[in-house]
Amino acid sequence: MKSEKIYCQHCGTKNSSLNNNCENCGIKLNKIENNGSDLTPHAGHKRDYSDIRSAIKTLITTNGYIIITVDNFFVQFAYDLKKEALTFEATRNDDSKDADFEKLAFSIDDYISVYRREILSTDLSIDSLITEIKFIFENIYRVKLINYEIESDFKAEKSSFSIREYLLQTIIGIIFFAILVGACFLMKGCFR
Repeated sequence: MKSEKIYCQHCGTKNSSLNNNCENCGIKLNKIENNGSDLTPHAGHKRDYSDIRSAIKTLITTNGYIIITVDNFFVQFAYDLKKEALTFEATRNDDSKDADFEKLAFSIDDYISVYRREILSTDLSIDSLITEIKFIFENIYRVKLINYEIESDFKAEKSSFSIREYLLQTIIGIIFFAILVGACFLMKGCFR
């Protein structure tokens, strides 16, 4: 007997139709007769976050920003190619969530009322970032991420040099200068 897949009405997780409860959240599943209709997620069901993943991948190769909102809460990302770092900001409506964000290594910017953290490119994992976004919305803000909206703006031009390229160019310049100075000393007459 082939097992059809159904989606949890609460969290959107794909489950076997043989399950009575959701594998993810444990809620009793509403089983719907499948009369040849497609049982795929619709508005309000879990997304695979591919649009967030794609936006972050684009962001880290250009300059720009991404804002993800649910209800009155947002998280925002901006990438700085020169610093090779992602700035991660989140809504700070009041101070009741300060301790939760401090545990996630965010600092508090009272001036513009956000939580902020910088992530270096070398420490950036898109999958763990998406897991953290979901955690922030669902466990700290207590809203479901399934109904998020995403806004982004990317600058088409790419930075001509990254920090690594700049340092490499500088080191090569210093080495070249040292070779020239050494050659002049060998020729005994360059500095007379």
